[in-house]
Amino acid sequence: MTVGLPRRRSCGTMAVHFRLLTSNIAYLRNRQEIESSAQAAQQGTPTGRTGITTIPVVVHVVYNPNSPEQNISDAQIQSQINVLNKDFRATNPDIASVPAPFKPLVADARIEFALATTDPNGNPTTGIIRKTTTEEAFMDDDRIKYEVTGGSDAWPSDRYLNIWVCLLGGGLLGYAQFPGGPEETDGVVITHTAFGTVGTAAPPFNLGRTATHEIGHWLNLRHIWGDDGDGCNGSDFVADTPNQAGPNTGVPTFPRVTCSNGPNGDLFMNYMDYTDDAGMFMFTAGQVARMQSALDVARPTIGQPTPPPPPSPVQGEFYTTDGTGQITLLKKHSGWRKSWNLIVPGHYGGNVYFDLLFYDAAAGEGEFYTNDGSGTLSLLKQYSGWRNTWKLIIPGNFGGNVSTDLLFYDPTTGEGEFYSSDGNGNVTLLKKHTGWRKTWSLIVPGNFGGNSFTDLLFYDATTGEAEFYTTDGTGGMTLLKKHTGWRKTWNLIVPGNFGGSGLTDFLCYDAAAGVGEFYTTTPGGNITQQAQYSGWRKDWKFIVPGLFGGNSFTDLLFYDPVKGEGEFYTTDGKGKLSLLKKHSGWRNSWKLIVPGGFGSNYFTDLLFYDPTT
Repeated sequence: MTVGLPRRRSCGTMAVHFRLLTSNIAYLRNRQEIESSAQAAQQGTPTGRTGITTIPVVVHVVYNPNSPEQNISDAQIQSQINVLNKDFRATNPDIASVPAPFKPLVADARIEFALATTDPNGNPTTGIIRKTTTEEAFMDDDRIKYEVTGGSDAWPSDRYLNIWVCLLGGGLLGYAQFPGGPEETDGVVITHTAFGTVGTAAPPFNLGRTATHEIGHWLNLRHIWGDDGDGCNGSDFVADTPNQAGPNTGVPTFPRVTCSNGPNGDLFMNYMDYTDDAGMFMFTAGQVARMQSALDVARPTIGQPTPPPPPSPVQGEFYTTDGTGQITLLKKHSGWRKSWNLIVPGHYGGNVYFDLLFYDAAAGEGEFYTNDGSGTLSLLKQYSGWRNTWKLIIPGNFGGNVSTDLLFYDPTTGEGEFYSSDGNGNVTLLKKHTGWRKTWSLIVPGNFGGNSFTDLLFYDATTGEAEFYTTDGTGGMTLLKKHTGWRKTWNLIVPGNFGGSGLTDFLCYDAAAGVGEFYTTTPGGNITQQAQYSGWRKDWKFIVPGLFGGNSFTDLLFYDPVKGEGEFYTTDGKGKLSLLKKHSGWRNSWKLIVPGGFGSNYFTDLLFYDPTT
């Protein structure tokens, strides 16, 4: 890949066009319709927009941290917007240099540009997105337009002009996608040394005309010579641009006659030629008609008044508790993914509050967030390429550091992986285990062996077996005790301090039978039944442990989605439950209820997550 300052204009738009023609049948059909309308506009069919169209712009600055100059300044971006507004309104000072025979062709495109002030979710924005990449340079293959390939995802192209600014290789100054192509790749790409008029903009492409040229393509303009090499048979499908033999470069002297187009010759000062920035400074009336037709037919909603988007449905709610079973809203969150499978609480960010790991199995992605004690989340680290088959992610002290470690379990392969975390959202593999059962239903963390690391209880509903293991701080495991003859119908096993022994006790719940049983543990993985309950509801979906009542034992929140009810109970150290508070009118669609210290009080807080909204 060649990387450097181009000395001759090179545009990749036609390469993209031909690639889409051969790979995307919808693009071919769209282009036929758009071209038909463009030709009608050339013949005098009035366009739908009569005033000025202001197009919201989002600029994606994608830069390699090893080359910080690629992270261009806000001032450089604004300088480009200023150039576009002059060029498309024919108010650029150098328009006075149009030779006298061509002055009657000059036209105001009636198009202006402004950095977006509202993002797709209705939130305030500067219209500038900055993303780091490990790529040295990009080409015209659209990798710049996807975050998963080192770029930045497009904003909706029916509302925004997406401009990606990066380092382009292969001598490219820029490229665009004609109207009618895929939405996720719609927009223009400009190398950072040809963008704007200040900063990294370098001669002879430092007057912002590369963006003017590429946006001309985005509005359906072709190269002025018709892309037939140096022949005279190509066409840009615009009647008032003279036929010319090929692209002009540098800054030609008027007249330059080719293709028998004398006496005035080529319209080399047109933005759709290949001259240096100083050599191009006009659009024609025919080109304006073509661009306005593109707005009418291919881009009918862009730049038009749009109603504000409806409020995003609330999907996450943080609550604090007060020791009596009362809950108080900390913060509501909207616009969350509907595809989070697991939300794992822990200390991943080094602060005093509980952080969160979100896992999306379908996408194979994980995201670590810190929170500030008010339910406000800040992204620590995002991961892609994770397995889609992690069934359980268990937090605990498996590595001996101050941050929460994690155990990942994949039942499809019978594998478990222990990871330590460093307080910045980074995870490091401690140990990988193979040959595990593929039928573990539940893995419960706790102190079952009396050492300083988190132990584990594995439960297999298909066989009615359970195994207690200790861990050693390196991801190694040692069997404490194996149990057989357990019920095959336990739906939940909830760890907590129910017996006061200093080790982790647990509550087992059988929904089919409506039975709950409390057990205490002793060192070595032995268990003793403490209390048994029958006649419990069969619709408890979650039983969440925490400090909800202010005593020294673990309390419990029971959630019934069928009735939309929640009940808080305290325990007394002997397996006896006492009702703290009963709640009704709760959502029936909470998928996850996550306990943690999210709100800086003494009691356990709660995060409720609803993917249906």
